[in-house]
Amino acid sequence: MASNDLSQVAYYDRVKQALNLTAEQESMLEKCGFTVAQMPYAYDPSIEYDPEGTFSSSQGTRFEDFYWQQVYNPDLPVFVTTDSILHLFHVVFDCSLRIIEYRVFYPMIYDVYRIRLPTITERLQLDS
Repeated sequence: MASNDLSQVAYYDRVKQALNLTAEQESMLEKCGFTVAQMPYAYDPSIEYDPEGTFSSSQGTRFEDFYWQQVYNPDLPVFVTTDSILHLFHVVFDCSLRIIEYRVFYPMIYDVYRIRLPTITERLQLDS
């Protein structure tokens, strides 16, 4: 198994400090090229990119909240993988769907219900 020279990794010191890596985790990173680390993640709603919470379902546990607070704000380097890009497509699609439901479908369905309610009520009374 190849060894990875961590001294050659750009911004490694910043990442090591931000993730609070142990000696064992560093050893695994050198040996295998990856490690598992507990993220020092404390949710701070004041840094939320969706401050009204309009399009989120579980504040503080979303990938995008973690990224925003733990990677983007402290200006850490980003390791881009295929699964992170696919996840991003899913997040964008999900958020787009929520926006469309909230701004288009809900008012449309409400209008249909409001317009048809008298007719439905009248028919129910006739059937009784």
